[in-house]
Amino acid sequence: MPVLLNPKIEIVHPKILALKQQLDRVIVEHDAIKLRLILAILAGQHVLIESTPGQGKTMLVKTLQNCISGTNSARVQGTPDLTPNSVLGFEVYDPKKAEFVTRTGPLIGAHFLLYDEANRAAPRTNSATLQAMQEKQVTIGGVTYDLEQLFLVMATINPIEQEGTYTLPEAMLDRFCFKLEMKNISRAGEIELLRRTAVHQQGAMSLLDRPPVSGEEMLAYRKEVEEIAENVPDEIRGYVIDCNRATRPVADGGTLEDLDLRAHSHFAGEIRYGVSPRAGISVLHTAAALAFVSGRRYVTVDDVKAVIPDCFRHRIILNYVPQPDDTTISDLIATILDAEVGVPLIEVA
Repeated sequence: MPVLLNPKIEIVHPKILALKQQLDRVIVEHDAIKLRLILAILAGQHVLIESTPGQGKTMLVKTLQNCISGTNSARVQGTPDLTPNSVLGFEVYDPKKAEFVTRTGPLIGAHFLLYDEANRAAPRTNSATLQAMQEKQVTIGGVTYDLEQLFLVMATINPIEQEGTYTLPEAMLDRFCFKLEMKNISRAGEIELLRRTAVHQQGAMSLLDRPPVSGEEMLAYRKEVEEIAENVPDEIRGYVIDCNRATRPVADGGTLEDLDLRAHSHFAGEIRYGVSPRAGISVLHTAAALAFVSGRRYVTVDDVKAVIPDCFRHRIILNYVPQPDDTTISDLIATILDAEVGVPLIEVA
């Protein structure tokens, strides 16, 4: 039976539905976040998850990895003393061989990298991951190593207000397709969480049985998603670009001041940087993934609108730090979507 995550999103693909149901057996609630993690894998995009400690970020990512057979995962714990060599690998002199030998880091051979508490590591260490995230390669001692085809980073961060955290470099943030926010679950959800952990002393992971999908299948699905993205009509591509440009100041090639947006003049003076062209790529491919899991071979405007907030929120930089009563980045994104920016009229046969 299909799973409805909201009135517009329905999972009908049987294997993806089974994957979602396995996640449901371990992770209580957070349906929208589970779906977006699946979309990211199908689209070949990296994901950033933010929440306070104890919300289940690490458990969610580990569960997803264990639900896909034939894959290897690696884990890096972000700490202030973590070095780039700890992530990438390094050369060390072997006196027996009288030569330098390479000790590869956790990225090589891993399909999924769980980078836990990434913003507790120093910016220099985080910058070392940029090549891996963009090119799926790492360079150690002048030698380049290819990473797995399915490779992607699922990173968790704590709110920046917490002690011992750093701001992630903008170049690294832009390489994450989604920034997801895990908040407290409902009272009934917390009761269910306690029940599961009490019944299964080995932890909620013991609820899992045979993984419902393999890494090879996910790669095949990714190719289908790429085909859907390739066949998106120019009208939809134009809508994605119009939404991108609406986040940018006019001085930076944007269109915010030219659009009939509610409170647009207020936003125009507050934005330092809007989203990058890479954001449009993220939107297009995750919208194609959403169409795929919904049983369609075409992308709609609703698909695009469903993924834009999580694709945009970490890429827009304001001129100030918002206070609780201020207009936020989420308000800006909602304004752009509500204004029906350049929405095309497309007839689907």
